[in-house]
Amino acid sequence: MTENTTVAPAGIMRRLAAIIYDLFLLAAVILVAVSLFTIVVESIAGQSSSGELLETPWIKLLFQFYLSLVSALFYLWFWTHGGQTLGLKVWKLKVVDDSLHTPGIKTSGLRLGWAIVTCIPFGIGFLWALFNKNRLTLYDQLSGTRLVQVELKE
Repeated sequence: MTENTTVAPAGIMRRLAAIIYDLFLLAAVILVAVSLFTIVVESIAGQSSSGELLETPWIKLLFQFYLSLVSALFYLWFWTHGGQTLGLKVWKLKVVDDSLHTPGIKTSGLRLGWAIVTCIPFGIGFLWALFNKNRLTLYDQLSGTRLVQVELKE
């Protein structure tokens, strides 16, 4: 952990603001990914028959997998390279592991997987932080990570 990171737990409103910020960024990344996918399909099938190809079940499945992979890589890249997405940077938050270091790919993957699984039922994984004395989400507890506040050096 760097000297400018405190172990103070992140507040719920900051977390939510960072999530919303990151969702806007992820939407932009997905738009680019969709464009690239469409270009590839059109170059393979030809522009006139690309619509038919996009309607086939296996292409739809491939497309969903591709967008899921792009979304996962978005978070994994930022969490393993400094512990901050742009939304986390703006709101002065950082993902760290239990030893207060930037999490590795395995820990980040666990965090992402547990976040998906625990937040599907009514956001319970996120809301868990409201009742946890250290303000840890359920997915942070299960993956050995935490979200901490970052203070600026003066």
